[in-house]
Amino acid sequence: MLDKWITKKDNRRLDRISLRSRDLTGKNLEISFGPASQYAREGIDLLLLKIKKARSSVLMPIFSGWGYLKERINANTNFRKDALEKIAKLYSLSFSFEYMEIVFAIHTYLATIIKLVASEIVLNLKSRLNGKPLRNISHLSSEDFKAYFILLEAGDIFRELGIENFMDDVMSFSWYLHFWDDRLETWLRSCVKSLANYSFNLQSQKGHIEDLFKNLYHKLLIPALRRELGEVFTPTWLAEFIVEDIGYTGDLEKRVLDPACGSGTFLLEIIKKVREWHQIKKIKPNVLAFQRSIIGFDLNPIAILAARTNFLWATADLLQFKLPFTIPVFLADCIDVKNTLFNEPITKFQGYFDFIIGNPPWINWEYLPEKSKETYMNLWSDYGLFPSKGWKGKLGHGKYDISAVFVYVCMDYYLKEHGKLEFLVTQAILRGIPGRGFRRFEIIKQGKDEDSIKLSLKKVHDLTSFQPFEEITNRTAILQLVRNEMTIYPIPYIEWKKKGQVSSYEGWDNIKKTFQLSERVAAPLKKDDALSRPLIADSKMQIETLREKIFQPSEYEAREGANTEGLNCVYWIQHLEPASNGLIRFQQILKGAKKKIIAKETIPIEPDLIFPLIRSGDLQRWHYTPGAFIIFTLKYDAEIANESSFQTQFPEAYRYFSLNFKQELLTRKSFEKKSAKYPFYILFGTEEMKKPFKVCWLRMGSKVEAAVINEYENPLLGRKSPIPQETVVFVNVESLDEAHYLCAILNSAIFTDLISMFSMRGSKGFATVNILENIRILKFNPDDELHKQLAAQSMKAHEAAQRGADTISIENTINQLVEELFFADTDPTT
Repeated sequence: MLDKWITKKDNRRLDRISLRSRDLTGKNLEISFGPASQYAREGIDLLLLKIKKARSSVLMPIFSGWGYLKERINANTNFRKDALEKIAKLYSLSFSFEYMEIVFAIHTYLATIIKLVASEIVLNLKSRLNGKPLRNISHLSSEDFKAYFILLEAGDIFRELGIENFMDDVMSFSWYLHFWDDRLETWLRSCVKSLANYSFNLQSQKGHIEDLFKNLYHKLLIPALRRELGEVFTPTWLAEFIVEDIGYTGDLEKRVLDPACGSGTFLLEIIKKVREWHQIKKIKPNVLAFQRSIIGFDLNPIAILAARTNFLWATADLLQFKLPFTIPVFLADCIDVKNTLFNEPITKFQGYFDFIIGNPPWINWEYLPEKSKETYMNLWSDYGLFPSKGWKGKLGHGKYDISAVFVYVCMDYYLKEHGKLEFLVTQAILRGIPGRGFRRFEIIKQGKDEDSIKLSLKKVHDLTSFQPFEEITNRTAILQLVRNEMTIYPIPYIEWKKKGQVSSYEGWDNIKKTFQLSERVAAPLKKDDALSRPLIADSKMQIETLREKIFQPSEYEAREGANTEGLNCVYWIQHLEPASNGLIRFQQILKGAKKKIIAKETIPIEPDLIFPLIRSGDLQRWHYTPGAFIIFTLKYDAEIANESSFQTQFPEAYRYFSLNFKQELLTRKSFEKKSAKYPFYILFGTEEMKKPFKVCWLRMGSKVEAAVINEYENPLLGRKSPIPQETVVFVNVESLDEAHYLCAILNSAIFTDLISMFSMRGSKGFATVNILENIRILKFNPDDELHKQLAAQSMKAHEAAQRGADTISIENTINQLVEELFFADTDPTT
């Protein structure tokens, strides 16, 4: 059937042309077929027009078959408009297309390019020469040209040449065959002619293995969409490092799984290792052993097509023509162990692998399809991954990464006893509060301790000082675990620093000198709590000393500020003016609000409910700038919490809330879950917020930014203490001197350094209320000279900041005093 496209005469004639051929590399394919190319722009525009024309007939069942991607895309509509604009601009499209249609057209385009590359590889298997089947195909008659694409989309080309499963279990994106016309044929011929200019020399290929499609896919889809799908593609050098770090040598007797293989980056690095190992042994690899020993799973049909083609290209010189070969890359959800693989149960791989490596999906809970949420919720519970009681409810509307479940399922189902797993993960599951259950490092089955399986955390690589992934911002770590062994602390904790620019195309050997790796150690922050956040230090001795002297509960208690549950526009106000009957007229603050709900009726309200507001943007180190106010309807205030009393005492405020925002207030998530017994207008906060002396700081950032907050006089409101918002942490104290004492400690460089030993700099949870649960600060003693000096220096710093003057010399003095406070060779309890 295929002989008409491959002849010896053609091969001899075209062998001369091959001298001018372009190398088949990922970078070249990106240049030829990326979003700036004529093939992408013309093709995607053409496919979109056909999608519009046929949406209701042929495409509806195809869209249904696109289930995994369709569900994932539909799960998040928040950024849809912005993403649509960016994609339309990238491809110079009109705005008449829907978001889903554009993504489907891009996937169809990419799938077509991948299948054409794959067909050229397998057709060259028959000739065993540097043939040019695609060049022949580009000159076929219209009838034969269409017939070739029918065979391609049916998978017959691959089956006839011995490749059994290239397209059997994946969506082929062949719908365009139903809408064949001259314009489509012309575009496809242009793509075929372009690919025909590439060299598919099987003999020269074996020394050059790379992911052909990772960067093309990366460029075709905007970063926001890839984040939505959880697709963070691993640079070549990083995949190569992980394969080396886990200790894989290339021996095909050892079995390896990448359970979220994407386009096959890790699988290709494994194949490189296999080739190197056999070259050293001076033996030829048995290609059939690849089927048993190098396995990849993924849920994305595009990724499966890409990974299978990459696998073919990496092993093509080893394959024998028409010898049956199953590419060991399967469309499967490794989380769903009842799934099927090529008509065989996925459970056949239970306890099968010596090594599991990869980069699991980086997806927040909120972006999962509803069906997947139920699965993950059950697994979170089954594996005991919730930090504590009550967290199951928080999961429903929290930003929790699913990679924790991914790790536990893979360790449980697929790894042999004493097998190793090494994954790229988010630092949050290792160092964040939500990762508490993950840090148990134990697989608990059916709630029985005797059936549990211990997991040994062997090492962690910390990559948070730089961004290893292009256009994606993540806090990245590499963890290595061993099944059925105990974790012994402290563990090696290797911190990476990047000293120069790195290309994602480079191999590890070429760029390893670009990084400085510093080995430290890590152990639980609390000696008697193995699930507590890890403490990062230089030595085991340093950990023990700091645990004893510093990392103990403080004598101060921190709290979060007032939380509007996403309705800042209802409670935050500005531009106060006097109105009749002692009321206050105001404007809503809509700038920066997640929801911009404009009041239907402007209603002045009672001044007793209005307080100055401390927004995160109003707070700097040593300084607070008043500028906004909050309607403070605290739910723990007895009069406010009684609706009839509130309506009597504050009738205008009641009208303001009920006439303008009642429905929105009633549908707040936390209100529905916890506060339904309270009136609809209540605000989440505490009475402590009203007290006169407090120290406030931002919970987000890379260092503590604290300031002393005192009551101040407002001509319309009288003397009141400002109320912090929920992203501002506060501590109430008894006097101004005490406030300045505490503020000096919090703003010291030493205090920030201590926090960073167990909390992630720059994260949203860097300096939360929990920091004072873990760093001992003694109560202010007005008779202690050191305490008085710290208070005095803080007052000087506040005065300087108020004038806009430099505070560096004052802060240097404070750092010396805090060092003496924390590390003087005295009993820390005195």
